[in-house]
Amino acid sequence: MFFALGCGGSIEPEGPVDADGEPIALPGAYETWLQIRRMTPGAGAISAQPMLELEFTDYLNPDTYLSFNLVALQSGGIVARGDAEYIMSTKTVRWTPRRALEPGFHYTVLLAAEDVRSVTASPLLLSPDSPRYVVDETLNPTPHPTRPEGRWAQVEAIFEARCASCHRDPQWQLNPLTFESLVGKRSAQSEHLVVRPYDAPASYLMHKILPDYPLRRFTVQPPPWAPDNDPLSREELQLVESWIRFGARSD
Repeated sequence: MFFALGCGGSIEPEGPVDADGEPIALPGAYETWLQIRRMTPGAGAISAQPMLELEFTDYLNPDTYLSFNLVALQSGGIVARGDAEYIMSTKTVRWTPRRALEPGFHYTVLLAAEDVRSVTASPLLLSPDSPRYVVDETLNPTPHPTRPEGRWAQVEAIFEARCASCHRDPQWQLNPLTFESLVGKRSAQSEHLVVRPYDAPASYLMHKILPDYPLRRFTVQPPPWAPDNDPLSREELQLVESWIRFGARSD
């Protein structure tokens, strides 16, 4: 038996709708989903006081998760919760448990994936190959990398070297990138503050200087036409982020 196609209109099924009959937006192609690019350590033995690092493929929307429930480890009915620190400049979450894990127990990773979104609203696609760990009490606790507190003098030096030729030129009428013009000031291009102390993801300055940040008006800074148009280095980005995270102080 054959079916004639194209004679009776579209055979595509109707898309899902909400209670009001409005279409529900579906995730895009596989490549547009938020995913975990790398998780360390890999499967195997971990200390009773480990640190997990999860590197994502896109920037996280901090309004879609809470630091205390984003990541957990589970062994049977036991769930070990901890605290997650989001490092925006590397798209990385660092997680540590609040209490030591049970020696000899086997743990799997739990993620609060249902609500987590990227800044472009992409949902999190979990891999079925999440690492499995066993706690070895003979291993030393995983050292937590230190994040030195950025100082305004260091940030100002970056702006002076990389941005001042345009931003301090009256002809351009740009933000002069002084402490007074940045901290707590509303951006002319966004509803965000240019620098919101203690909150790098909500600071428009970070949106402008991260080369691949997807949501900003106009171009990345430094712009392609600048004399020194290379993006800020990883170290420079982390220094600016650290300065904001620790309060964006003037000292």
